[in-house]
Amino acid sequence: MEVSERSKGVFPAKFINDYLWLIQYSAVGFYFLLTFGVLYSCIFVAYPQVFDTLEQKYANIIYLMYVLCNMMGNFFLGSITDSSFKTGYVLSDPPKTWMFCTKCNQHTPPRSHHCFICRACVLKQDHHCFFFTRCVGLRNQKYFIPYVLYVFLGSFHALRTILVYLNTTYVPLEWSFYCIFSYLFPGPIYNWYWDYGDVTFGKFVSISVLYGCFSTTSGCLFLFVGEMFLVARGQTPYEFGKGIRKYSQGVYNNYKQVFGKLFPLNFLFPLPNKTKEEKSPWGEPTFYRSI
Repeated sequence: MEVSERSKGVFPAKFINDYLWLIQYSAVGFYFLLTFGVLYSCIFVAYPQVFDTLEQKYANIIYLMYVLCNMMGNFFLGSITDSSFKTGYVLSDPPKTWMFCTKCNQHTPPRSHHCFICRACVLKQDHHCFFFTRCVGLRNQKYFIPYVLYVFLGSFHALRTILVYLNTTYVPLEWSFYCIFSYLFPGPIYNWYWDYGDVTFGKFVSISVLYGCFSTTSGCLFLFVGEMFLVARGQTPYEFGKGIRKYSQGVYNNYKQVFGKLFPLNFLFPLPNKTKEEKSPWGEPTFYRSI
């Protein structure tokens, strides 16, 4: 059988070989830079000005640390968990639903697709995540979904807190040319240089963090809602586009297959558990080991 449509590269191979490492490390660098920028802006700049009591300040620090631990835990687990299928076996009598990947020179089970970035077939491929530096699929989707949820919660918290801080100490938020200019580059640099709006280093960093928080808040909310919707339907993005729903086993079972029996706990703290889909017909087959 021919390679599936998802196996076809979108970019030229030369571009991938020359610049893929730059894209991957730039994404990871942006993630860590924004994370530490949020921590600095919230804890050392905004909290002392926004909250009047130590109880309020410490409560928000505890919340931010809880979000950070969940975010970093799922980031680490998702980054080290590989969903690729690299048996290298060419079956003499493969199941009718299996495909043959000419890139990997092996038979692959249903719902797997070749990733031209990972250069491997990925089980139940969802998409390639540049932050994880690998594909999100069968084994690490349960980490990716809580990860984007906590990135959203942290970004939204920082966005709201920093806006309150800047509204009272920098330029009041209003529909005016000076306000828009002061919050959009190069306005903050101009104000910093000419000493308008009392721009300190902390305020400048906070304004810069706002841009990242706004993009991650909206982007992660969209990703989380989309992923939860697809899991509920028992579909991957590819299957949703093709209208394939034959793998759905009901909403509850679909969630249980991805997150496990106690799937709500995955959203409270990182759980390095093995997905139940490993034993399903469209996951990693148990019989290939005996070949």
